[in-house]
Amino acid sequence: MDSAPSETQDRGVSELLGLVLLFGMVAVGIAAILLAGSVAVDSIQEEASVSSAQMGMHELDSRVGDTTGGPVGIDLESRDGVYRVVRNGSVSFTVNGQANCSTTTPLGSVQYHDRRGNRLAYEAGGIWRLDSDGGISMVSAPQIDHDDGQLTMDLTNISGEFDGGQAVMRSAETSADDDIVEELYRGGDGCFPPETITITVESQFYEAWGRYFEGTLNESTTVVDDDARTASVELPIDSTFSVNSSNDSVTSSTQFNATVELLGTELSGLSGDRAIYGPTTFRVVAGGDEYTPWPDGDPDDAIADDPAEDDVNDPTEGEYQHYELNDYPAGTSITVRATSWSCGWWYDGEDTGQDITVGGDSYDQWRCTDLDEDDERISLNSTGESSNLVVLQDGEEVPSFGAAGPEQRGLDEILGSRIDDTGTLQLAPNEVVFLYELSEPDADPEDADGSGDPDYNDAVVLVTIEQSWNSTSDFSIRIEKDQIIVEEDDEENSVVASLSPSA
Repeated sequence: MDSAPSETQDRGVSELLGLVLLFGMVAVGIAAILLAGSVAVDSIQEEASVSSAQMGMHELDSRVGDTTGGPVGIDLESRDGVYRVVRNGSVSFTVNGQANCSTTTPLGSVQYHDRRGNRLAYEAGGIWRLDSDGGISMVSAPQIDHDDGQLTMDLTNISGEFDGGQAVMRSAETSADDDIVEELYRGGDGCFPPETITITVESQFYEAWGRYFEGTLNESTTVVDDDARTASVELPIDSTFSVNSSNDSVTSSTQFNATVELLGTELSGLSGDRAIYGPTTFRVVAGGDEYTPWPDGDPDDAIADDPAEDDVNDPTEGEYQHYELNDYPAGTSITVRATSWSCGWWYDGEDTGQDITVGGDSYDQWRCTDLDEDDERISLNSTGESSNLVVLQDGEEVPSFGAAGPEQRGLDEILGSRIDDTGTLQLAPNEVVFLYELSEPDADPEDADGSGDPDYNDAVVLVTIEQSWNSTSDFSIRIEKDQIIVEEDDEENSVVASLSPSA
């Protein structure tokens, strides 16, 4: 007959089970501690590796300027990751929101990648970080300063072929095409002077760029486009540049270049079967300097003893002329002085052999061949205002002058799109139009709306003022681009600066 288990036996089984459970709990605890410790150690090693690479990026940034003195040797090796040149971004600049006032430059970087998915990049002069968990941040800001409506930016573009190891960093040669500001300003109508500039960065770190734009650049409008992977910022620009007209002349607030264009001359008349063209000469005056570039192209030969030799209204010459003035100081006055001449057509004129059709009738075109100083008709020589010269800027209304002769072009045809249907000038802020009346002395532009003279189309000159590229101290926008090449260093005994302290 079986006996029931004793109390002593039950107690023995319980103690054994408890001991097994205790050892199991201890084993699980030790495993958990080891796992946690392993994770902690791995995390510490990961952060140490990234921190070491981050120090290397700072060192790289500090040595970019040294490349102006020649190639710089660098060490881009690491046990925990790899450095390489990556070229998959761009920076675009747009002035005044106009597509024609825009330029784009490639954006390359030196990047560090480790096996855990962490990434660091030296890009556009800043240092950017992408963590293994997907977080993107800025480590060091690029060199962009926007203050009081002035923008200064140092843009570093990296190119070359490199994939870890010993490298050489050097400056690349730049050309005039690398002048970003000049390219922006010379994009056409509406580009200069600047009122706004938009910077758009295309980059895998675009989110961090967007936060930097929004948090650092004052008075800015920031747009982040996830589809295009871009961040854009629009900055207001307070240009120090201005153009003013007074006393029949134009002045600039900064050192400047000027382009003077003769758009047309219409000093002519019909006589019998002839179309006669009144001789006209011009002098471009810049401060105390006087130039006579038209029509022979020599600015320093003065008006000839026989002014007929410098007649710009000669129908065989082609009436469009231009001349450029460079690097004049702020405040220098620019004007164009015109002189018309009387010709004794029966003995001092000749048939050019070129005919013109007016109203269905054919006319011989005549030019003057012989003049002297006594033949001077109207000369705009004074430095003050002359009623025979009207100087106008953008937004001003062109007075209703007398109708042009049937063989002549009117102001609407000469100025073209620069004058709208209401007779208002549509010019850039840096453009000024000169309108000349050279057939009627002491003409009054406010009382010139009858038929015939004065019509103020005898000559039309356009003066365009631009900041001088040889003086950037007062530029509202300054963008300096450094072209840096990073390549393999195959030279033995090269001097290498370590960028990987832990390597």
